[in-house]
Amino acid sequence: MVVSLVERLRVLEAMGKTLFKNLHLAAVLLAACLVLACSAENIADIKTASTYPSLVTIPGPTFDPIEWTRLIKLPASPGAYNPSIVRYQDGYLLSARFDTFPSDRNPIPHRRHDQILVMRLDSDFNPVGSLSRLEFKGLYDDRSKSQDARLFWYDSRLWMVFNSPSTVADGQQWMHLAEITETDGAFTVKSVQILQGRQEVEKNWSPFVADGSLYFVYSIHPQHTILRCDTSSGKLDEIARTPGFDWRFGQARGGTQALMYKGRFISVFHGSRDVRFLNGKRLRIYSVGAYTYAAKYPFAIEGYTPNAFDGEGLYDPVSNRRKILFPGGMVIEGDYAYVVSGVNDTAMILSKVNLAIVEQNLVKFDGTKE
Repeated sequence: MVVSLVERLRVLEAMGKTLFKNLHLAAVLLAACLVLACSAENIADIKTASTYPSLVTIPGPTFDPIEWTRLIKLPASPGAYNPSIVRYQDGYLLSARFDTFPSDRNPIPHRRHDQILVMRLDSDFNPVGSLSRLEFKGLYDDRSKSQDARLFWYDSRLWMVFNSPSTVADGQQWMHLAEITETDGAFTVKSVQILQGRQEVEKNWSPFVADGSLYFVYSIHPQHTILRCDTSSGKLDEIARTPGFDWRFGQARGGTQALMYKGRFISVFHGSRDVRFLNGKRLRIYSVGAYTYAAKYPFAIEGYTPNAFDGEGLYDPVSNRRKILFPGGMVIEGDYAYVVSGVNDTAMILSKVNLAIVEQNLVKFDGTKE
């Protein structure tokens, strides 16, 4: 029996439709599996987890310099976040941001009160002693928002820089410089200087000390801008601008204080990008990297990690409109950095970072784009 050309075409058309349906079904099933994989319902409750599992949706290439990560919990302060850390006596000193919400004294829902907490840690990074809640008497009203402090040492004295509403420029949120002292185990504020802002909201200034002077990295990108600070008056002078690097994970912003390592400064920074998932939702995902700059003026950038940190324990898997990882401080012991970070504005983690692996992933920066 001779099959006509038309009949053959009809058979091929039917086979094509069947194949298309099967491929479409396979694509739908694959998409559903990926969406479920991103769902918080399939991840263990973090309240019972000792560490956070790694997030698999960082928007770009990564590398893993993380030896381990663990939660930091302060007594009577669940939800403290965005920490900083420095060496202190035979251990360490940790600062953290802690939010209190409306009460009988503060009944307006949107007037959240942000506090800065300080507590000592032993040599194994465990909290010891009493928790201190810093007070900035006469500086703020009930709308206080003292946020995201960075601890550092300068001139053998303990300091922190943080951002808060300015009392000299209405509607502005500027940086403040405070000297911190300890008396009988309690930490208090000795003095506060308001640092003149350049824009409405200032944040993420990274402190470092060089040649007996205090400096801040005001910005990493588009230019590496350096300010010198007079601690007696709070006066700031811009002393250098050199090229900054583009980062595929979002604009690089200040993170930890900068510390000397092998003859140059190193700092851990963050960036963020909006990412769309297969279920149509958007998340703001924060990524973390490291960069280095020269130990001498003009403190030009020498290298950075084009890829982001990843590793078990870095990210909070709970469904949230953002995936926040906010490095705020570190100490360096040998070839390891112990970095403290805030997670999703609800928790704190400590990560042991292998600096040898970080160095292997640095690329030399010559002042041009990535």
